[in-house]
Amino acid sequence: MVSIRKATEKDHNEIWNNIRQVLSSGDTIVFDPGSSKEKMIEYWFSKEKHTYIAEMENRIVGTFFIRDNLPDLGSHIANAAYMTLPEA
Repeated sequence: MVSIRKATEKDHNEIWNNIRQVLSSGDTIVFDPGSSKEKMIEYWFSKEKHTYIAEMENRIVGTFFIRDNLPDLGSHIANAAYMTLPEA
C-alpha cells in the first residue's frame, strides 16, 4: 500500500537519491543530470512549495510538490511536479 505524507528535512537524503536516479537519464525532467544535491533539495523544498512523499514498505518511492502558480488573485491556481523511482 502507498502512503502519502508531508516531507521533512529527515527525508532529504532519500529524496535526493530518488531525484538523482530520475535525473540520470537526462530525458524526464528539465534539470541537468549533473545537478548537485544542494541545488535540487533547495529547489524541491523552496519555501513557496508544499512537498510530500509517497512511501511503500517504509521506502520513499516518489515525491511531489504543489505551490501557488500565480500571486494574489491567481493564488487559487496550483502548479505541481512529481518524480517517482524508475522501478516504481
